[in-house]
Amino acid sequence: MFLITLTYQCQTWPLTQGLKNKLVTCEMRCLRKAVNKTRLDKIRNEVIRAQAGATPVLQHVENQQIKLFGHLMRMATDQPAHRAYNSRYSGKRPRGRPRQRWSDSVADTLKGHNKSLCVASYLAVERRLDLLATPDGTSGRKK
Repeated sequence: MFLITLTYQCQTWPLTQGLKNKLVTCEMRCLRKAVNKTRLDKIRNEVIRAQAGATPVLQHVENQQIKLFGHLMRMATDQPAHRAYNSRYSGKRPRGRPRQRWSDSVADTLKGHNKSLCVASYLAVERRLDLLATPDGTSGRKK
């Protein structure tokens, strides 16, 4: 039940490392309470996740983002969401490091699965973009 609340509207989040850490922390806190364990028991996260029978929350978020990416690629070009995705900012950028954008987050997810944005957009149009569903329930990403 907490996964639905935790990941509400997650398909539009730019996944920064800080956000990933917060999601995993919250997920593990909820799972530890579900199996009645504490951090003082010193049980690894993988063991807790196996006892609870849960898949990683980051895998769910990445799946949702890839689904939205597929919808955007198949969308008609006159749709507002498609126009917003393909629009480019024409003003002066603020100083400092560039902010993480949603498209950067999707590109990082695809790169982890050895797919480029160009290939993934072609696969999405052909409805063959099924990256993250592996039989063992893991994302299949290389660490």
